[in-house]
Amino acid sequence: MSTRHRSITEHHGAYMRILYALSIVSLYMINSACMSRRVGRDDELLKISLSDIEAKKSQAMFFLDENHSKVSISSIIEKPSLIHETMNVPTFKIHLSDANFVKIVRCHAHFKDYYEFEHLGEEEEPAQDKSQQWLAIKVNDSCEHISTLYTSKEYQDFMIRDDEYFYILNPCISASFSYDGQEKCSYDLTHSEVVQHQDPQSSDSINLMRDMIHLEEQYDRVLLQLSGYVNYILEEPDSCLDLVKEPSQAKINGRRKALLSLLNQNKSFGVRDVLKNFVALNAKGPLLENEKQNDVILFHDFFKIAQTLEKTFKSIENLSRTDFECETSKDYVQKILAFKKSKMIDQIVDELVRISSLLHHEDDGFKAYSKDVFKTKSLRPLS
Repeated sequence: MSTRHRSITEHHGAYMRILYALSIVSLYMINSACMSRRVGRDDELLKISLSDIEAKKSQAMFFLDENHSKVSISSIIEKPSLIHETMNVPTFKIHLSDANFVKIVRCHAHFKDYYEFEHLGEEEEPAQDKSQQWLAIKVNDSCEHISTLYTSKEYQDFMIRDDEYFYILNPCISASFSYDGQEKCSYDLTHSEVVQHQDPQSSDSINLMRDMIHLEEQYDRVLLQLSGYVNYILEEPDSCLDLVKEPSQAKINGRRKALLSLLNQNKSFGVRDVLKNFVALNAKGPLLENEKQNDVILFHDFFKIAQTLEKTFKSIENLSRTDFECETSKDYVQKILAFKKSKMIDQIVDELVRISSLLHHEDDGFKAYSKDVFKTKSLRPLS
């Protein structure tokens, strides 16, 4: 075994041990509404508690309904890869309605006739039947489940090999935006046209990219959780922020409006959107000029928002009224700050950078993630 491949193998083993630990954390997020015992600091951070669920019941506007979740996609085109200087990859845009992420399966072209016959023949099917059909697709030998959680607006398939394929997407809702604190999918599937791709990659590169994609999913899962907390605080009826008395109320209303604008004006926190934004802002030629944007929210922006809200809540500490919504909002601020203290996101980012370095060692055309990607200034200082 060459020194280079031995180095990659050793790093891959270290990565898998860390990824295993992170995956244990995320599993508890999915089932956390049923948990009552403390299972460790990081698990506690990702838990959707019964009080969280009760808080959502008090405001129907907050959570999403998986029965209405839909996804549509653009036509597939070959575009320059975000993570490689010379490689072109299948790319398509994703539009979500009443959903905040998708699961993606890639299937060989010969599976499409069977899929359309089996899964598009019935207009209305029971939800349980639809979920069983999705499961059957995932485990079919002709298909590969290439993303279990994807939140960004554009998808690039970095791991595709030479052949003809099509994609199937399932729109879903994260636990933090679900009525009962459980991850939900609508199984209202959307599929793409068939795309032919010719761009061979080494097995080592494919395996490293698979590791990178798992880390991207870990990053997005945590950011969905933080987003859920912030949206609850800002959008709840009879908000805790409404308890602030004059003359502070005008300032608080302005701050709240600014924060809602940051979250709702087509902003994205998906890690692929963060990478795309960085690549576009640093493009030296005209290649990405028409895609330059600065509409991403980084993980440290959520911490800035939480610190701003913490200052705000201190101004209402002495009020006699401390209703359930207000206590929940203050608790959510502390949960966001606890994520910062745990350094969970920092560990994921460090691993993304390390895997990207290994990819570059395997093929110097790879670039992917660096520390600078996560230093883009996306929010102005909040007073």
